[in-house]
Amino acid sequence: MITSKFCANLGKVHAVDADDNENAKVFYYVIRGNENNLFSIDRRDGSVYTLVSLDREQNNSYEFFVKATNNANYNSAPVMRMFLYYCSVL
Repeated sequence: MITSKFCANLGKVHAVDADDNENAKVFYYVIRGNENNLFSIDRRDGSVYTLVSLDREQNNSYEFFVKATNNANYNSAPVMRMFLYYCSVL
């Protein structure tokens, strides 16, 4: 069994808002593809984490969607499609 560390940091997503005031603050949300609660995102800095140990032999890829919004207009905020692939390291 090949597994990842529990609560591993997978990296960050990043979005920029062109506003100059409080509306320039961007918040991140996992909105789809995380029904089993395998992943978490820090809503303020976009860091993506695993919440459980992932088993490569059970599933070698994952897909989920992240929305970046300034909370001024949540419904029209862009959505990012995220892919996580396990690969062998020699």
